[in-house]
Amino acid sequence: MIKDTVILFHPLPWEGGILKKRVPYTLLFLERNIRDLGLNVVLIDECVDKNYEPIVTKYSGRILLIGISTMTGYQLVGALRFSELARKVTDAPQVWGGWHPTILPEQTLENQRVDFVIMGQGEEPFRKLLIALMNGTGFDNIPGLAFKKNGKIILNPREKYKDAFSYPKVDFTLIDINNYIFSNWYAKRSIRYITTQGCPYKCGFCSLALVYERKWFHKTVPEIIDELEYFIKVGNIDGVKFDDDNFFVNREFVMELCREMIKRNLNIKWFTQGHASHLLTHFKEEDFEIMKQSGAAMISIGAESGDQVVLDLIAKNNKVEDNIACSKMFHKYGIQTFYTAMVCFPVDPERDFNATLGLLMEAKLIDPQFRFLLSFYTPYPGTDLYELALQNGYKPPQSLEGWAKHTFKRVRMPWVEKKYYYKAWRFIDFYLPMSDPMLYKKARWYWSPVVFMLRLLFYGLIRWRFRNKNLRFPFEANLVLYSIKIINKVFGSQLKLRISKEGFFD
Repeated sequence: MIKDTVILFHPLPWEGGILKKRVPYTLLFLERNIRDLGLNVVLIDECVDKNYEPIVTKYSGRILLIGISTMTGYQLVGALRFSELARKVTDAPQVWGGWHPTILPEQTLENQRVDFVIMGQGEEPFRKLLIALMNGTGFDNIPGLAFKKNGKIILNPREKYKDAFSYPKVDFTLIDINNYIFSNWYAKRSIRYITTQGCPYKCGFCSLALVYERKWFHKTVPEIIDELEYFIKVGNIDGVKFDDDNFFVNREFVMELCREMIKRNLNIKWFTQGHASHLLTHFKEEDFEIMKQSGAAMISIGAESGDQVVLDLIAKNNKVEDNIACSKMFHKYGIQTFYTAMVCFPVDPERDFNATLGLLMEAKLIDPQFRFLLSFYTPYPGTDLYELALQNGYKPPQSLEGWAKHTFKRVRMPWVEKKYYYKAWRFIDFYLPMSDPMLYKKARWYWSPVVFMLRLLFYGLIRWRFRNKNLRFPFEANLVLYSIKIINKVFGSQLKLRISKEGFFD
């Protein structure tokens, strides 16, 4: 039978469900560069195709290659499960790519399911691997490819990263856009969309620099507008999450896009992320007014820490006060602020924990609707801080199965005392929601009077705590949270004051 089929698989990105499903761009990026080879390309996204065994079985005798893209963490669970199923159905070789195989190619290849690994940018190596399999030639001259040969693992040198938007355009008709629509606070029908790739910064906890080589590329504004209009037409979207690592690198690009969105009257709300210091130094104040007019609902900045020692350690190129300055600027123009922050780095966990919570309290006082994502520092291979974590007692997983459990919610570092998890729980589940004066209006109607009474009792005290950055003797938090725990245990309910997915604890 002719081997003319390529199967590309995208595992579930998040544990516990498919909320805010991510468009499988990794698969679409690979497809665009092989569509001229005359092959039958089958895309399987676990978010949508939960029962994928019949799909693999249907093509079992025709499969030339199976490609799996995965990040470190929970995606490896789905990747391993799919890989094992595919091994039972077909003897076709499997190539793994994405963040995790790129960073740990040798350990990935040690798994018996994996035949090849693509390191770094995948479009060119994947295409050349397919041609080699079709022609029956060797793999020694394929840049960025790792494979097994005579019992040894061979790592071919990688080529320089290429502008990802210089390849043929992504074909969005290959997927049903409506499968990737989700609702959030600013839009009923929102979608994740990539306009740029890369980041010029080299933060010590982040592996972006390793993969993208500190390069940054963007689509043309006309192409972005065309694709947004396609999403509006096909998916009836009213919101978009520009799912970029650093959207604001080039001011001219951002402002051209904002003006064109206004001109074309797209009428969609958007949310994206950037670097605080970069925003302050490269953008003018009036730019934020234009962003607001174009639909900017919220901007996320990687605040990371309220401790300047930590920011310098991780080479953030940012000052603590830059985060606050951004919050004030966003609030002035009606754009909501979102911080991503980490606590308990392996230097002085108590100092950076307290300083970071202090930063979050200050930001909340500026904008009552301020949101954040708080996590405990988790080391990843390929980052500058990884060696420091090893020196402080961190023991990394030694297999793909082990790395599948390496998530923010599951990993606990040896230098982090248990008390910090309780403090974070109190802050996220009590102090943050109770500092919102309108929380009772957001609660379900039958709990609104209870929340209102809690506000009368504790709102003044909480505001005092935030102004003084003082969370000592948290009797009110313990009283309320442990009462809720008892109620949940007795009645089997899931009550909580937190009304959103903010933070680390669900």
